[in-house]
Amino acid sequence: MSERAWRDAELFYRDLIFGPRRYSRSREWAEADSEPYSTGSVTAKPGWTFIAYRGPREARLAFNVLRPTPEGRIGNVGWVANNPGSIDLSPPFVMREGKRVAAPIASRAALDHGAFEKNPTDIREYFRFAVFPNRESGERAVLPVLLVFARANNYPRVGETLRMYLGLSDPAARERYENEIRAQLVKSYSARVSLTDPGLSDTQRAQRATELANGLLNRKSLDLVRFVTYDSQYLERAILAVESARDMARVGLRYTCDGFSNLDEVRRIYAADAGKLREIEALATSAAAKAQLNGVLTCSTVGLA
Repeated sequence: MSERAWRDAELFYRDLIFGPRRYSRSREWAEADSEPYSTGSVTAKPGWTFIAYRGPREARLAFNVLRPTPEGRIGNVGWVANNPGSIDLSPPFVMREGKRVAAPIASRAALDHGAFEKNPTDIREYFRFAVFPNRESGERAVLPVLLVFARANNYPRVGETLRMYLGLSDPAARERYENEIRAQLVKSYSARVSLTDPGLSDTQRAQRATELANGLLNRKSLDLVRFVTYDSQYLERAILAVESARDMARVGLRYTCDGFSNLDEVRRIYAADAGKLREIEALATSAAAKAQLNGVLTCSTVGLA
């Protein structure tokens, strides 16, 4: 059976079990162009990597993108890939015990919620992550993908689903992630309680907000499928807030056929870091880097910045 036939059969099974999929603009682009985006490294400036979006002819660039802390890093995977929720996406097939098998449904969930099909030639910096056509579609995918993890694991409690969503096997990291989500939920519930129960003291309000946050995290994930409530909205908001706090919303450089389009913004953001400014200026003034990016974006050679 061909890869396309395998894919069609898998999608038919998903639709049969989970209901029809939402048709996304990214799917339409993918069908029109077998490679709607590409990833690469800037040959002339080591450390700089990019995702080039073929439709809008825009490249997003980051420096030392895999560094775990902001020191020495410009931009990040979430910003470059339009993926503020740090959602993973597996290729259609994976190797298991030396055999090529279809990837698990949960690992492919982002594809049905706005992501581009995974490019098998993605460089290592971006190979794990889903790439979305814009930030809004990346944000909208967070809760649906979380629910796919819940379905695939027989609807555990919400907190346990979050630990799976993190994508790390380290128990301490998983617990820390759930606690970070809990802290964000407490903030949201506290703001809500201040409106619904204005007579509560600060201590009482904090206690009530904590109870509500713990109640959500200990609830069966199935409850979030059945109802669209403040809880679902708060959970989505909490995930995005935590990912942003992990520096997943930090800005890198944008490049189009007219040149770098956000240089002034980036210079202001990194004005206090002389080392980063040097890297930014070195890239911005590199004719070789521009020539490479122009080629990737298939720009005309006339009137380029």
